[in-house]
Amino acid sequence: MSARTVVRLVLGVLGLLTVPLPTTAQHAVMMPRVGILSLGSAADDVSVAALRHGLQALGYVEGQNITLVVLGRSIHTDSGMVS
Repeated sequence: MSARTVVRLVLGVLGLLTVPLPTTAQHAVMMPRVGILSLGSAADDVSVAALRHGLQALGYVEGQNITLVVLGRSIHTDSGMVS
């Protein structure tokens, strides 16, 4: 074998080692999202706190396996408007 053949063989083997292997993609896990419309302030609503406590008792951890989206009444004090 000539030196040129050996170099081609070594480069061919190295080229095969650098080829990316096909992999299976991981499926994105959809996290359940619960939307809550509150008549009071979203942060101070007792029923929202009770719901959070009940979900925790069932094993749900907000941000890990469930997302809570709480929308409540917003108060604009600079214009004197409550919406």
